[in-house]
Amino acid sequence: MKKRLLSALIALALVVTLVGCTNQQTTPDAGATTPGAQEEPQKDPAQTPSTGEVQTVKYWYRFGGESETWDKWRQEEFEKNNPGYKIEATYVPPDCGVTDGKLLAAIAAKDVPDVINVANTLSYPLATQGAFEDLTDYMAKLGRTREDYVDSVQSLIDIKDGWYLLPMETDTTLLYINNKLAEKAGLDPSKPPKTMSEVDDWAEKLTVMDGENIQTMGFIPWIDGGDDTYVYAWAFGAQLYDPESNTLDLASDAFVKAFQWEAKYAQKYAPERIKSFTSAFGGAFSPDHAFFTEKVAMTINGNWFQQAIKQYAPDMDVSIVPMPVSDDQEERYGACPLAVVTFACPKGAKNIEGACRFVDFVGAAYINDDSAKTWYTAPTRKDAYEGLTLVEEKDPLYETIQSLVSNSYSETPVLTSIRSIMYDEIQSVRDQVIYDNADPKALLEALQPNMETELAKAG
Repeated sequence: MKKRLLSALIALALVVTLVGCTNQQTTPDAGATTPGAQEEPQKDPAQTPSTGEVQTVKYWYRFGGESETWDKWRQEEFEKNNPGYKIEATYVPPDCGVTDGKLLAAIAAKDVPDVINVANTLSYPLATQGAFEDLTDYMAKLGRTREDYVDSVQSLIDIKDGWYLLPMETDTTLLYINNKLAEKAGLDPSKPPKTMSEVDDWAEKLTVMDGENIQTMGFIPWIDGGDDTYVYAWAFGAQLYDPESNTLDLASDAFVKAFQWEAKYAQKYAPERIKSFTSAFGGAFSPDHAFFTEKVAMTINGNWFQQAIKQYAPDMDVSIVPMPVSDDQEERYGACPLAVVTFACPKGAKNIEGACRFVDFVGAAYINDDSAKTWYTAPTRKDAYEGLTLVEEKDPLYETIQSLVSNSYSETPVLTSIRSIMYDEIQSVRDQVIYDNADPKALLEALQPNMETELAKAG
């Protein structure tokens, strides 16, 4: 409830505040470890501002640790290759001030950063609310068009006939399989499950019980990447939002089937027993994660999870394959939901041209190479694949990821101005279905008018 209220307040306050903001223009969930693996581009005299003066680009970033080291390196590379610009960077965790009010306060004070780095789940609703500048003319000046980006992120660019978000890189959704446990259960990892019924079959064979106690669960739908219910909305082909008509369809047969499929696992193994079993699980970057300790034999997670495996279970024999889809959506296999890192210029940014130049520069292959090698992130700009080490080496997993990103069914699902608010409500429905054996259709039908009201408020 707190998250929903906060999201609503932020959206409402932005709409009110941005009306008075004017443009004072005067002219990414990943990082990496060891930067600078590729040859850097040559300096271009045209990259120096025509005024001859050094211009500052105020940049808020949200990553710490090794990712911060990489981010600072790419800032330095930009300055080195663009001597007329200086990056004034500020670390603003966890999401560049979006959910804690810092960005809103900066907009109200007309002292905003020129560019911020935000996950698309937060940036898209803000873009629809008018929180960001239209970058169309600035990107055209750089020679960029929408066609420079992969088709699967086009929906993030085309918002109300403007260009408000700059997609940088994307994470994909994958199925991880413990091959040792699979083979022990008589399963062939070279023929992984592609549909939910096949997942069910594998899960049953991989589950090990000791009387009433669970030793190993073959699969738990609602942990790791599967905790995001929008993932299963996509997998079952549910279209929760139609951008053309600006309407919602929350109680569709496809979405109800998704909940019913998850509920089968709770009913079969008892929700409280599973809840007790999962209570001791560690996080993704923890040696106690259920996949590393063989408490779970298969799990859905992002491409970055392979780095956690390298750190905490380096000897584990793992298959990493496209995520499964519902049996009536087999044409979607080989695609997946995407989580895109985006850049945006808040309303009132002073140096939009410099911000766009910075973002365009850091989209180059040599800048992204280490992020790709470490986290297996995929660039959203087509030309950024040329020269990536993993592409040149024909890395099998990266080839899978490239295929996922280029698939016409891959997308960022449920792109609506109330995405965050609706997400919280739908997660609540999911929990009631799992733990209380509630009827998902009835709950979703009851939720529909409430969300329609929120959508009308958002405009």
